[in-house]
Amino acid sequence: MCSVVVDEVDTLRKTTRTVVMSARQENPCATLQQISDEVGVTRERVRQILRDVGLPTAHLVRRYVCLSCGTVLPLRCRKFCNRQCQHNYTHIKVACDYCGTLREYRVKELINHIEKGQKQEHYWCSKRCQGKWLAENHGFSVYPEHALMRWK
Repeated sequence: MCSVVVDEVDTLRKTTRTVVMSARQENPCATLQQISDEVGVTRERVRQILRDVGLPTAHLVRRYVCLSCGTVLPLRCRKFCNRQCQHNYTHIKVACDYCGTLREYRVKELINHIEKGQKQEHYWCSKRCQGKWLAENHGFSVYPEHALMRWK
C-alpha cells in the first residue's frame, strides 16, 4: 500500500513539473505568483521546479513595440514610434470609383459607418467625381424619361 501512495505522489510531482514547465514556456512574462495560482502550488515550489529544470525563474518584462512597424519603443506610454507610423496605422487608402485616384479615410470612421449600418458602397475623391459618376450611372442616359421632366 505504501508503494502505491509513493507512486501516486511521484506521478503528481511529474504532472506538476510538466504543467509548471509548459506554463513558463507558453508565457515567459508570467510571474511566479501567476504560475502558482494556475497550477495550485506555492511560488517557492514553482521557483524550485524552474530552477531544477533550468528555466528562468524571473519573468520577462514585456517589450513595447510600435503597432505599425514593429520597432521596439523605449517608453511604455506610446503605441507608435513616430507620427508617420501612427498615420499609416489609422488611415486606409481607398480608390475613387470614377477616376481611380487614392484618397485616405480614417479607419475608425469606416468602422463606425459599418457598425451603424451606413456602409458606403462607393467612394469618390471629390464632389466633382461623385457628380460625374452619378450622371453616368443614374443620369439622363440611363433614365431618358427624366430629361423630359420639367423642374419647377
